[in-house]
Amino acid sequence: MLDFRSIKRYIHYKVKAGVFEFIITFKDIEEVLRMLSLFFKKDTKIRDLLMKHLDAVIDCYNMFTEALARVFETESEEELIEMINRVSAGESNADSIRHEIIQELLSGALLPESRREILVVIEEVDKVANAAEDIIKQIVLEGITIDEPHRSKVLLINEKTKGQLEQLRSTMDGMLSNLWEAYKKREELIAIDTIEHEIDLIEFELVRQIFKSDMELAAKIQLKSVVVEIAKVSNIVEDISDILERIMVSRKV
Repeated sequence: MLDFRSIKRYIHYKVKAGVFEFIITFKDIEEVLRMLSLFFKKDTKIRDLLMKHLDAVIDCYNMFTEALARVFETESEEELIEMINRVSAGESNADSIRHEIIQELLSGALLPESRREILVVIEEVDKVANAAEDIIKQIVLEGITIDEPHRSKVLLINEKTKGQLEQLRSTMDGMLSNLWEAYKKREELIAIDTIEHEIDLIEFELVRQIFKSDMELAAKIQLKSVVVEIAKVSNIVEDISDILERIMVSRKV
């Protein structure tokens, strides 16, 4: 397992082996540089995989957004099932990348503290794709309809959540490229929180309108459950931004 501790042990062993002389030969230095090179190659691969995973999750959510805009316009069973399949395929793709990241971490990439942080991040990010799949399945399989004026507000929540995800991607990309410079981009984290608050207000008003309508009580409860789940994605994104902020703070000296 390759990490800085193994490099430190290697140097310590060589120094100790010299007894009275601190002898580290050119060959030893070459070996340390080789180990460092392998370490940073793994580090770069993890960064690439993290962005690949986030992009896959965003793609999945975009598929969900497209499906949500079309699901109430068609009665074709085949088209509805195709919508579910596309979003499910997007979720599966994101999940496979998550497992690839875990395998890289198991192979010894990064230090233990960094591994723990990355595991927390990818598990939270993956929840966005899971939610997208679950919601579209619920709408199609339960035959839920969202009419105006409620539909436009649901789609607005979706668009705002997409904006959150774009901010999150920019923040994570900057953070993985340069942790110290990323801390200066706190405005993006603040923007994510601001959007989440805006979505909360839309959700509150939407639920209020649903229960003031003349729909059957069962339909109101069913529709409310979908609205809450759609809005909850925004909370997940905010949770991820909070995790990233804590990582930035803990790593800043």
